[in-house]
Amino acid sequence: MKIFGIAPLVVASLIAAPGPALFAATAPELNETATLNDCIIYAQENNPALHAASQRWRAAIHQVPQAKGWPDPRINYGYFVESVETRVGPQEQRIGVMQPFPWIGKLKAAGDVASANAAAVLAELAAAQLQITREIKDVWYELAWLEQARRITDENMELVKQLEGVSQARFKAGGDLGAVTKAQVELSKLQERSVSLAAMRSPLQARLNSLLNRPADAPIPRPTLMVPHDISLPGDAMLFSWQKEANPILETLAHRIEQEEHAARLARKSGMPELGLGFDYIVTGPARVAGMPDSGQDAAIAMFSISIPLWRGKYRAAVDEAEARRDAAESMRENQINQLEAKLKMALYLFRDAERKTDLYGSTLLTQARSAFSVAQQNYESGSSDFLNLIDAQRALLEIELEYQRSLANQQKALAEIEMLVGRDVTRTEQRPANN
Repeated sequence: MKIFGIAPLVVASLIAAPGPALFAATAPELNETATLNDCIIYAQENNPALHAASQRWRAAIHQVPQAKGWPDPRINYGYFVESVETRVGPQEQRIGVMQPFPWIGKLKAAGDVASANAAAVLAELAAAQLQITREIKDVWYELAWLEQARRITDENMELVKQLEGVSQARFKAGGDLGAVTKAQVELSKLQERSVSLAAMRSPLQARLNSLLNRPADAPIPRPTLMVPHDISLPGDAMLFSWQKEANPILETLAHRIEQEEHAARLARKSGMPELGLGFDYIVTGPARVAGMPDSGQDAAIAMFSISIPLWRGKYRAAVDEAEARRDAAESMRENQINQLEAKLKMALYLFRDAERKTDLYGSTLLTQARSAFSVAQQNYESGSSDFLNLIDAQRALLEIELEYQRSLANQQKALAEIEMLVGRDVTRTEQRPANN
């Protein structure tokens, strides 16, 4: 069975694993300290879609020896209801065996069809693993963003509470009531955002658990966003080349094309005669005439048969059918190449856009927003600025902090999409916690 070209991430483990969990060794127990890799390994062993795909592959493998196997010999037995009288005695029973012999190359063609199908199913299995891995990363980074967003929102709530206390004290000393109202309005907005973010964790938790084949409310880790730095993706030409070489969807269709080519060859072989060699043995009773030479002598007959593929239309139709399916698979592969290239271009755009925003927010805007808030706070405390400017500076800092964490998550999600589309890891990078 040909498997070359399937994603390097999975081929070795696909072939080596003996159990129903075709990808991983023993899955780790998941707790609050579990890593992303732990979740991926756990899903590879427990995800029912991957298990179903692995069993389809195993079923396809078992079709190969069936297709290549010789047809079974036939044994015939006949009893003469009315004996046929011969010179040496009456013929009473007849026993025969016949072994069919398919036309030269027919069994090989049938085996090639089954082998190409098994290779296509294996590529489908690789595609399923990459898809599940990408989905786990997607929800993992969304959860990581959620944790950071909740942390930032809660920190801002504490800050606004402090500002509200200051405004309350100033109001009691004869200050403006509007500052208190603005602080309370801002605090209510933050409280509503905090509640919304907290509620978002439940569906994300259910989504991750569904991929892991666990109860929807099973405890999950609390992922932390990591800041990738010094990421260097290969050039676009290299990525698109890898996609054509290693994307398992394209690999599946390549094997489907190969399968239909073998099917057309098999159809042509099926239209050739089938030979048969056999042996018959006739049991003969004793002759009625006493003293007859060779009385009761049994007969042995060497047999030869040949089928006559008379109805040629059905064989021509089988060839035309296989060739039509091959043409369809070729068109489907061409269409998939176009679609996957478009998806990869979009994933690269999203990655680079998120990378640009991460750098902009992390190296420039966050520093500026923090400085602006500090200045606004000092001006408010000194009485040279009103409370509205302070709240505006706080709100701008909050939004930039959230956007920074959003861009980090989007960058990781886009990278996961790229790796799924090209069928391999595309970069290795050091990471550090995103606690800016």
